[in-house]
Amino acid sequence: MLYAQPSRRTVTPLWLRAVNPPVPDPFERLFLQEYPKVVAIAYRVLADRTAAEDVAQEVFLKFHRSISPDSERASGWLHAAAVHSALNRLRGERRRVVRETAHAR
Repeated sequence: MLYAQPSRRTVTPLWLRAVNPPVPDPFERLFLQEYPKVVAIAYRVLADRTAAEDVAQEVFLKFHRSISPDSERASGWLHAAAVHSALNRLRGERRRVVRETAHAR
């Protein structure tokens, strides 16, 4: 019969964490650096904070699936994608209003 060894979890003392803070992975570091900029870009297009945050979430999800966070063009890609996604959201909203207006008649 096989017995699984209990996993050993190491606990880092607080004083050691203060000396050597954990380094975030490259995507997390990029996210922390670029998220406010991406939201600001989307907000300028949409004039709605909640919608801008939704666009930023979509942009980072697409980015995570397709491009390495260490890429030189990461921030440029994020900024351009924020503009395009926000404009697409505006276009979709306009089409929805037209559709609903036509259907209501």
